[in-house]
This record gives sequence, C-alpha cells and structure tokens, in this order.
Amino acid sequence: MTKIAESKPDKSIVEAVEGLRDLGFNPVALASERSNLKRLRVFSPKEVQKVQEVLLGVSSGYYKRLKGSGKAYVNKSEYGGFIRKASYEKLAKVLRTLAILTQTKVYLLWKKQPRQTTLGNNTKHIRNQQDENKAILAPAW
Repeated sequence: MTKIAESKPDKSIVEAVEGLRDLGFNPVALASERSNLKRLRVFSPKEVQKVQEVLLGVSSGYYKRLKGSGKAYVNKSEYGGFIRKASYEKLAKVLRTLAILTQTKVYLLWKKQPRQTTLGNNTKHIRNQQDENKAILAPAW
C-alpha cells in the first residue's frame, strides 16, 4: 500500500472541539452518542447554550454534514435554527458527527501483488499483457 494523501481537519472543527473540551467534554468520548447525551443531560441550560454557540462557530462548509440534511446546501440561518431547537438527542448526534470530522483521513492506494503458488520446485509466472497487476500462475511442466 502506498500513502497517496493525508487530510487534516479544518481549523474551525479543531477550535470547536477545543471549545467543547473547555466545557468538560472529552474529545475521545465525543464519538459516543451515549456519552454526549449523558453529559448534556447534566448541563444547566446556560451550559447547553454554550455548547450550541460552539457548534455555531463551525465553518459553513460543514453545516450539511452536522445537520445530517439531504439537501445540497444548508444556509447559516437554517443551521442556526436547527442547533437552537435541537433536542439533547440531536445535539449528541451532532457532537458525534463533529468527532468524525476531527479525524485525520489517510488515503492509501493498494496495488495487487502477484501471488505465487509452489508446486514442487517448479513455479512459472505468465504475465497478462493487458494488465500488469494481474498474474496467472501455472506450473512449469
């Protein structure tokens, strides 16, 4: 396998996670919807409002992902209304999605390696001219 590219999370996503850390969330546990829900239920309304403010600070390119909308584009007012009216369950799901967006993505290219089968001591590779990544193995008789 060959590493083709690596994509780091957006600055606004990282800042949001840091803001949530300041509010008492564990960045590792953000991926757990259940853990997020437990944390939100013990928060006061002011603390929940701070969580909403942190989520509103995310770059607009991520509104669609965080809202889970099937629409092609989610504008700021629509996203803001969604976050402000969201139940604890929906906020917990948004936090889980935010955790997924913080992950560094690594893109790998896999090339098929020719397999080699041994029949006694005689093994012969016959290459296919159309595709060098494929190998047909036949015993040398």
